[in-house]
Order: sequence, then C-alpha cells, then structure tokens
Amino acid sequence: MNRIKWILIWISVITLARLSYKYNIFRNLKYAAMPETSSEAYLNSGDAYYNKGLYDKAIENYTKAIQINPEYASVYLHRGVACDMKGLADKAIEDYTKAIQINPKETEAYFDRGFAYEKKGLTDKAIEDYTKAIQINPKYATACVARGFAYDRKGLSDKAIEDYTKAIQINPKETEAHFDRGLAFCYRGISYHNKGLYDKAIEDCTKAIEINPKYELAYYSRGSAYRKKGFSELCISDWKKATDLNVKQARQDLKEFFNIDY
Repeated sequence: MNRIKWILIWISVITLARLSYKYNIFRNLKYAAMPETSSEAYLNSGDAYYNKGLYDKAIENYTKAIQINPEYASVYLHRGVACDMKGLADKAIEDYTKAIQINPKETEAYFDRGFAYEKKGLTDKAIEDYTKAIQINPKYATACVARGFAYDRKGLSDKAIEDYTKAIQINPKETEAHFDRGLAFCYRGISYHNKGLYDKAIEDCTKAIEINPKYELAYYSRGSAYRKKGFSELCISDWKKATDLNVKQARQDLKEFFNIDY
C-alpha cells in the first residue's frame, strides 16, 4: 500500500478518537450548569451515562427527554453522538438532521453530521456540512481541520492546505486551540509531503511535535519526509520514536528500508 495512503487511513482512526474525546470535554463544560427541568434532567442523566461509556442508557435518557420536549435541538445532537459512538451512523445522521431542522445555526450538528458522512465514505456531503459549520462560525478551527482532511481524501491537497492554514491562523491561546493547531500542522505537513514539498512537511510536523511531544503521527510523517530527502539517521530516529508511540507501520518501515529490528 502507498504509505501516504496508509497515513491518511491511519489519520481517520486517530482523528475520530481524538475529536470524540474533545467533544466529550466540550459537553461537560457546556451543559454542567443546565437547570433541572424534567427534559433537562433526562438530558443530564444521558450525558452522565454517555461519559461513562454507557451509550444504550444514554440513548434511553435522551429519548425520554425528546418525548417530553420534541423541539429540544440539543438532545437530538447528544443522542446522535451516542448513536455515532455505537456505530449507528444512519441513526446519528437522522438525529443531527433533526437538530439542524430545529436550529439551523447549530454548528456542532453540522460538524457531527459531516463526521458521520465521512465515516460512511460520503466525503462530498461531509465537506458540505463542514463548510456550513464554518460559514456559521468562521473561527471554528476544528471544522477547518476536518474539511481539510476531507479535501485530502479527495486528493485536493491545495484546498486542504488552505484549510489547515486557516485553522493554524485562528489559534486563540487555549488548550483546545493547541489541539487544533497540532492537527492542522501535522495534516498540512502530510499534504506538503504529498506534493513533494518535503522541507515544508518537515517544518510543519516539527511544529506539531512542539505542541504535542507525543504526537505519533507527526514523528512518522516527518521521518518519511526525512527519508525522501536522504536524511537516513533523522528518519530512523523519528521512526523509532513513532514505534515507541505504538505506530506499527514505523516498525515495519525500519525493517524494510534500513533492515533494523526495533
């Protein structure tokens, strides 16, 4: 398999895990102070079950909240996320769509529906939803990163680089923004790699590592760029670091290209 294609497949797995974790934190912050009316009580109970990984229980409580208040957009959004975590992409999309119908300005619903479309391989639909989220909130860095990744999957490296660059430029000085910057630098680096711009790829992956010294994909990608430039020792060093961070492909490449068992 082409290694850059492998990188993009691997990104999709890592991205889903990281953005799901990020969204979990967002939910806790946004709804912690919500008043306890009956539908809101079920929403909060659903969130509590969700945060414990009890998605069936979460869905049950969200559904009760909807039965009490069928026009409660946030509950559809939350139930959609829980369905998504269970692998029920179609049901999740239905809930995100309902949340959008109730509140057309719900940026998270567009983002999450785009993510669900992405997992189903419907990249064009995903791009449409990420674009809508960005139109509503032009400083939505995570949506810029996600749309850039979708463009990358379509082979549109220039558009991807534009989105990653925008995400980097947004960068308010918050922990969440550093998460977005790390992704954006790393993914932009991979896009540069795909275009043969290895110096730029190395520069961006290095910045991603400065933000997160345990960013396994950045080490692997930077190592790949070093190999293309003939810097074997630097490549070996990065691939060993990636291997230490559980990137199996890095171990395989060390053996294949350098006959190193590590």
